[in-house]
Formats: sequence, C-alpha cells, structure tokens
Amino acid sequence: MTHKTQSPKTQSPKTQSPKTAQPKTPKTLSTKVRIIIGLLSLPSLILTAMLIKTAMNDMWDTVGAFEVVYAAVGLFAAFISLTGKRYF
Repeated sequence: MTHKTQSPKTQSPKTQSPKTAQPKTPKTLSTKVRIIIGLLSLPSLILTAMLIKTAMNDMWDTVGAFEVVYAAVGLFAAFISLTGKRYF
C-alpha cells in the first residue's frame, strides 16, 4: 500500500497548525489583589454585622437603603477575595 503524503503547502486550512497561539488569561485573581479586596471589604462586613444586630432588635425602620447596598457590595467583595474568581 502506498500512502499519499501531503506537503505543508497543500494541506487543508483545518489541518494546519496555528502559527502563534495566544495564551489564555487566568480566570482567577492574584493573591495580592485578593488580599487588597479582602481588606477593603472589612468595613462593609462590619456594617453587615451591625445590620443583622439591628434586624434582631426589631429596629429595621432605622436602616437606609444605601446601608443595605453597601453591605451587599461588601459581601460580594469578600466572596471575590475568598474564591478569587473574576466576574468582570
């Protein structure tokens, strides 16, 4: 049996190897960035604890909407710093 070999010039475009492969960016954050995000989220986590205490004392009427949003963003930042995932 004879095998036909194709020269590199006659290969179809699908079988040719790419000339330059682009490296994929990592989907996780570096340790330094995660530590900075974690440190910056600490005030928001303290606010979250204060909101939970306020809710347990049935004084939820004194809490503003900005405080709730700020606490939620802080929880999200803490989650990012713990997992290291990139969301944007």
